[in-house]
Amino acid sequence: MIDGSLKGSLAADRRITFKPFTGVGIGARTHSYRYVDAATTHDLASYASVGGELGIARVRVRLEVRDYLTWTTPPGASASARRNDVAVLGGLRLALR
Repeated sequence: MIDGSLKGSLAADRRITFKPFTGVGIGARTHSYRYVDAATTHDLASYASVGGELGIARVRVRLEVRDYLTWTTPPGASASARRNDVAVLGGLRLALR
């Protein structure tokens, strides 16, 4: 998958920081069915995301919302179907400085 992002920084104080970011990606997804007599398919997949990281001293809290968009042809179907999945991701990290 090809991935890209854009990040910025807003510093209100040296101890408190906020870094917003966006991301996009495009690639392919493989569907290999084990128990169904269907051929393996390769379909287009993409995502877009937006989020931010709040830092207080050495602690960073990150929140991201990611929207996945995939196209697939289900087994036995003749037309492609679009699927849209939204994920909310969170993280915590300790910075060295």
